[in-house]
Amino acid sequence: MKISIIGYFDMGSSIGIDDSPFIDEDKRRRFEELTGLSIKFPVTDFPPEGVNLPIGTGLKIDLMNSRILSLWQEGARSKADEMKGAINILSDAKEMEEAIKKIFHQFKITKCFMNVYSIGIIFLRLDIEGLPSEHNNSIINFYRWFERAVYDCIYEQLKVIAQNVLVCFGDTGGFKAISTRIKLDEIVGASELFKDGLFCIVICEEGDDKDKIIKISQKYEGQYSFQSLNLDDGILHLGWAVCVLEPRRDDYDYGRTIDPERIIDLLHITQVFFGICKTFENLFAKSISESVRKSIEGSNSRAGLMQKLRKIFGKKVQTNSRDKFDVTTLNKLRTIAGDVVELTNFSSISNNISDICLFNAFEKYANINAKHSRIRASSDIFLTVQNEIVRLENEIQEKRLTNALFVLTSLTFVSVLADIINTVDYVHQIIPDPRLRFIILVLPPLLIILIIWKFVISAKKH
Repeated sequence: MKISIIGYFDMGSSIGIDDSPFIDEDKRRRFEELTGLSIKFPVTDFPPEGVNLPIGTGLKIDLMNSRILSLWQEGARSKADEMKGAINILSDAKEMEEAIKKIFHQFKITKCFMNVYSIGIIFLRLDIEGLPSEHNNSIINFYRWFERAVYDCIYEQLKVIAQNVLVCFGDTGGFKAISTRIKLDEIVGASELFKDGLFCIVICEEGDDKDKIIKISQKYEGQYSFQSLNLDDGILHLGWAVCVLEPRRDDYDYGRTIDPERIIDLLHITQVFFGICKTFENLFAKSISESVRKSIEGSNSRAGLMQKLRKIFGKKVQTNSRDKFDVTTLNKLRTIAGDVVELTNFSSISNNISDICLFNAFEKYANINAKHSRIRASSDIFLTVQNEIVRLENEIQEKRLTNALFVLTSLTFVSVLADIINTVDYVHQIIPDPRLRFIILVLPPLLIILIIWKFVISAKKH
């Protein structure tokens, strides 16, 4: 029996939408020197044949000989020891203790890697084989030990890798500034990094009690009943937290068992697409909630709005002197929202009927189409609110300029009238009274300004 543990986490910002940020060999070399990890680019064994992945294949980071994998295994064994005495719905304590000894003696890790996608998602995968079939009851417990070890033992190391990706591959095209969703330095717990947990794929082998494995896995799944999918490369019992994969025999190749890797790769894609949609949905939801709230509070709170938006989008957002998003930035935000929707559309990446069957089944759980709609709507609302702020700012500025113009005009009238009086009545014989002279100097300009002001206000109302 085998299991594959997969999942994703958000690295906080995007540095692109495809593989272009990873092309520079010097940057890749710098990343390897900084982390001590081996990377592969371009990735040639992913995606599976016939699948077009517009976000790119990503940067593959090998963790097989890393300190992270050692800590992960040590953490899993520690979690097993902590949990073996606890009451468990999947197996009794005595069976669990026996399973721990045998499983940790026999199991073998065959794959451990990360795929970094420039759009801001990091995918994690761990493959384990050699699990004894007589301890089927403990298979989910085994997964849970490794899952807890991620949260408690290695999430800090994974966060550091994400930070190094941002440092080494930089900000191309201004993506980081306007797509910052979280700051990794501010994350204080694994629950903030792995908000959706991990996903377990149980792979049955010859001699395994498949019905029992499915029953145990379904009990752990709980809320959802498995969707049984008869795919080209195997039968997949798909759930939201766990699935069971029965590899298929190839009747045209002397009964050879078909490698289920294609199905695992497709599940890899579903996790990444879901992660992309969820992170950007949260980004725009936070943005519009803050924008709407601050715009309702009035112009006096506009500075606070921009301070919060800078916190969401990053300190380097380009704004003008009036502290708001400029037109270029707003257009980039709308473009990114459209790109996210198009890049994570399952219908455009494969025409294989078996692949489409899996994607449609996953959509029933994930509701990615609904997320697409919310991303579009949120980005439109955000841009509308920001454009309204710009309009109000322009109106305020126009009013200030108008008032300044009236003041200058009144001073000009006073000056011209004073010159006329001084020219006509040089010796003050016509208007000898100083008070009358003052009234004549001040009153006509004020009347003229008042008439012009009323005319302007009346024109604006119409």
